[in-house]
Order: sequence, then C-alpha cells, then structure tokens
Amino acid sequence: MNISLIIPTLGYSSTVNKLFIALSNQTLLPDEIIIVDSSKDKSISNLADLFHQELPIKYFKVKNLFPGEARNYGINKASGDILATLDSKTIPNNNWLELGVKKIMHENYDIAFGATAYLAESSLQKILQACIYGKNVVETLPGSIFWLNTFNKVGPFIEGTRSGEDLEWRNRVKRKGCRSYSFTTQTQTYNDISTSLVQEIKRAFIYQLHGAKLDVQERTRIVIFGLGTLMLTLLIPQWNNIVGWEESNLYIPNITKSYFYFFSIFSILVLILSQKFHSIIRSVYFRFVLFSFFILATFFVFKWNAAMASWVEESVYYIPHITKIYVCLLIMSGVIFRGLYMPISKGISYSYLFPLRWILVGAVGLIIDLARFPGYFYGAITGLIRIGKR
Repeated sequence: MNISLIIPTLGYSSTVNKLFIALSNQTLLPDEIIIVDSSKDKSISNLADLFHQELPIKYFKVKNLFPGEARNYGINKASGDILATLDSKTIPNNNWLELGVKKIMHENYDIAFGATAYLAESSLQKILQACIYGKNVVETLPGSIFWLNTFNKVGPFIEGTRSGEDLEWRNRVKRKGCRSYSFTTQTQTYNDISTSLVQEIKRAFIYQLHGAKLDVQERTRIVIFGLGTLMLTLLIPQWNNIVGWEESNLYIPNITKSYFYFFSIFSILVLILSQKFHSIIRSVYFRFVLFSFFILATFFVFKWNAAMASWVEESVYYIPHITKIYVCLLIMSGVIFRGLYMPISKGISYSYLFPLRWILVGAVGLIIDLARFPGYFYGAITGLIRIGKR
C-alpha cells in the first residue's frame, strides 16, 4: 500500500509553510508528497528544499495550470494506489491521513471526503465567514482520500476552468455510485479568508464565470436566472419612459407586449425541449415554471394601478408607490435571507448577528451575489440547455 498526496499551489508560501509543518506532524505519513507549483517565483521550491529531509517531497514546476489541471498532472506522476488531496491553504489535523486511510481500507469506502472548517480572525473575515462559508464543517475535495481505482472510475478533473471543478468531481463521484464517507467533524482548517472586500468581490466575479462552464449549482443558477428575469420585467415597461419615448432613437414600440410574448414562448420552449417532461414536478423545470409565475406576478404588480385603478388615486384599488414598495420588499427579503437565514443555517451564532450586524452581513452577501450574477445568469442559460439535452 502506497499513499500519494497531491498538492497544487500557486504561491501562498506562508500557508504552504504551515501545511508542511502540519504534514511533518501527521500520525501517518504519505509515501510521497507531489507538489505541483504554478507560481512565478521560487518561494515554494525553496520551502520544498527546506522540508525535503522531513517529508518525501516530489516537486514539479509547471506553467499556468488551473487547480483541476494541476491535480490531474500530479495524479499522473503519482505511484500510490491510494491518493490524497490538499490545497495550499488547507491545514490538516495531525491524524487526518490516518483517519481517512482507515475509512477506505477497513470500512470499504471508495472515498473519504475532506471536512473543512473555515476560520476567521479580523472583522471583515468574520463577516465573510458569516455570509459565505459559515462555521459548520463543509464537505470538500481538499482533504479527500480515495483509491486510484476510484479516480479511474470517476475520471479526471475537468480542465480549463479556474473554479468549480472540485464540486463537479464530487458530484460525479456520487452519480457514479461510489461509496463515499463524509466526516462530521473537521479534518482540516482554512484560515485564509480574504482580508479585502474588493478582492473578494473580484474573486466572486471571476470564479463564478469560470464555474458557469460546469454542471454544478444548477438550482442556484435557476434562482439567479429568475431574479435576473425579474429585474428585466421591472425595467422593460419603463424603458421608453427612460429613453424619452418617440423622440429617442432607442424608443421601442410595444416593448412590454413584445417582452411578455417572448418570455411566454421561451418558457414553453424550455419545457418542450426537456426530455424529462414526464417527471416535471421533480425537475428544475418545475422551479423554472414557478419563477415564470413569479415574473408574471411582478408584471401585474407593476401594471396594477393602470389596470385596476386607471391611475385614479381616489380609487379603492389604487396603491401609492406600489412598485417602489415591491422592490424595497424584495431587497429587504434578500438582506434577511443573506443576513439571517443563511448564516444561521451555516452555524453562525445569534449573538454575533444581533442586534444589528445581520444587516451588514446581509448587505455584504447581496453585494457578493451581484458580483456573481453574470456567472450565475450565464450558467443558468447553459445549464437549461445542457439539462434539456439529457
């Protein structure tokens, strides 16, 4: 039995140093530690030389490999029949490898997934922890231990994308029927949450665009697709008023009716193209239909005063500022969802969120969601096409 540990890295020498120290203290050492280094400097190479006497390091310098590509590269160089994965920012517990190997060897699991706890120190890190990561242990690819035969059965990591390939591979493991184990307590920690909100927003934007290429997070993408369509539904009826009616070159006659017809036809086509029509209630298309009704409800809210009260303010059916009220309610619902429901469901304490910090957490969460929006929207469209072809 040989164990090969694969670690892709793009710099981050400070955390790699902590990682090497943690590996030196493992109750079970791997037979080889394969470092796949895409960084431009020699900091990781120097660390590999420094720990070479303590750890069985095999160092490979490569150029511009994304995480999935680097893992595939490292696995191709591995000689072990048991594979383990870590990232440069994940620090394992001292008994991590021993526990994982016991699971797959003595309890006949094909894979033991990593269990990561995200740690925060600064005020901003705690806010990001609350609105993104949470305090509960998260099942992750980093920290996973599996047989080489399992990897061959599931297939390599998808290449050419900067993020999402780990989630896609874990989903593939489960679809292939592999017997997997998920630890309920942490096997490693991640304590390198961003210390800059601008960097986190940029990261969210870039990573979600890359993740849009993959077959992951389909439900979330459908939600975001619905929200995007909602915003269009609010904007379209006001378009001619915004651009200046007939005097503007951007004026579009009958734009609201045209949008309504287009959206109705699009919804019908999505259903027709689905080969899962017989099980529609169990599919994402049922959720898509629900969102269609939600969009139509929004349309009716926007048209309420015109249709029901003919803009007569004295009418019993007239509702002042109905659109503004509706939009404000949507925003507040988003803040409550991102600032209360999601953090609490992920293990954030009430004492941290109350009395007012949940508002800040919710606002930051919405900002990050807006940064992810282009990727979610693009991924929703490609996801609908991809699912419809199945």
